[in-house]
Amino acid sequence: MAAEGALVDGEYQLTQDYSTDMLDTMIAVNIRGTFLSMKYELRHITAQGSGAVVNMSSGAGLVGVAGFSGYT
Repeated sequence: MAAEGALVDGEYQLTQDYSTDMLDTMIAVNIRGTFLSMKYELRHITAQGSGAVVNMSSGAGLVGVAGFSGYT
């Protein structure tokens, strides 16, 4: 498992061997973390009347990557 910035990319496993604990960690960091960041950023942006949120993603979200079913 690697963590870069605000993401966890999981483990290299076949889907049938993938750890549900790892999947839960990835969802907590990669999805919930992004959601919570935006939730609190948007409060400040709305209060000040302007601003921007820029979320970036991996190209792996556009195509499958063998062995990374939890991430892609």
